[in-house]
Amino acid sequence: MENEHVIGGLTRKRGELAGQIEHTQALLRKLVTELDTIDAAIRLFDPNADLGSIKQRLYPPRHQAFRGENDASRYGSPQDRHRARHKP
Repeated sequence: MENEHVIGGLTRKRGELAGQIEHTQALLRKLVTELDTIDAAIRLFDPNADLGSIKQRLYPPRHQAFRGENDASRYGSPQDRHRARHKP
């Protein structure tokens, strides 16, 4: 068959994607179970809690660098730090 390398690559990729889907579905089931457990705990303390009103948080959490609070902006460039340490 003249396209064996193409078929081989596509079947490997399909297997990889199928594995990722299976893994993601298992993770989703775990997260749903954890969410149900937390909801049940909230209801123990407040049976009238409106769980639908709880604001969802962004995932993944934003990193400080996205707000411009990384080392470079706080302390200047590496050259500036070097110059500051080695003033004549």
